[in-house]
Amino acid sequence: RDQFGFDDMPAAIGNPWGNINTTRVGAGLQWQATRQWQVFGGGQVQWAAEQGASASDSLEGGGAIGAAYAFSRDLILGGGIGIRTRLEDGLLFYPIIVLDWNITEKLSLSTRLTTGWANRSGAELVYALEEDIDVGVAAVFDYSRFRLNDDGPAIRQGGVGTVEALPLTAFVSMDITSQMSLTAYVGATVYGRLKVTDSGGSDVWASDQNPAPVLGLQGTIRF
Repeated sequence: RDQFGFDDMPAAIGNPWGNINTTRVGAGLQWQATRQWQVFGGGQVQWAAEQGASASDSLEGGGAIGAAYAFSRDLILGGGIGIRTRLEDGLLFYPIIVLDWNITEKLSLSTRLTTGWANRSGAELVYALEEDIDVGVAAVFDYSRFRLNDDGPAIRQGGVGTVEALPLTAFVSMDITSQMSLTAYVGATVYGRLKVTDSGGSDVWASDQNPAPVLGLQGTIRF
C-alpha cells in the first residue's frame, strides 16, 4: 500500500488520490542457451487501485523477452523489449538493458534490479563489504498507474492516477540466510511528476513533485 498527501490543490481536482493498493503476480524464465548466451523472458499482471475503486477495472498486464552475452566472467551485456497494457491508454513498449560488470573483485555495476518489469528500471553500484554484507548506491526510475475511486470531484471519478519518480538511494543489504536477505536504504527523490487522467483518457491535471526524502526497509525471500 502507498499513501499520499496533498496540500493547496485546485478545487476542480481536490485531493487527486489517497491510499493506493497494488497486487502484482509475475513469472520469469532464464535459459542458458550456450556457454555465453542466456535468453530470458516472462510476464506479469497487476491490480493497482485507490482504496474503494473497482479491482476489476484496475488490471494491467504484459511481458518481456531478451538475451544477454557473457564476454567474460566479469562482463555480461544484453538487451530486450517489453510490452504492457496501461489503464485508459495505449500499449507501452519499453527497452531492456542488461549490464553485469564486475569492475573489481568486490565492486560491481548492474542493471538487473529486483523490479516490477516496466514500472521499475535503473542501475546500482555495489561494494561487497563482507561475505554477507553489501553496500551501494542506486538510481531507479519508478512508473506506476492506478485506477481512481468514485469519490471527490466528477473530473477525477473513475479516472487514472500516474506517478513518475527518480529516487537516488544508498543502501546496506545483509544475507540473513542463503534464501533470505534484508535491505535498508535512504536517499531522496530528485525527480517526480504526478498526473490525473479522466475516465475518457484525457489528462486533466499534472504537477511536478518537490524533492522528498526516501527511507525504507525491504525483505527478500529466494526460492
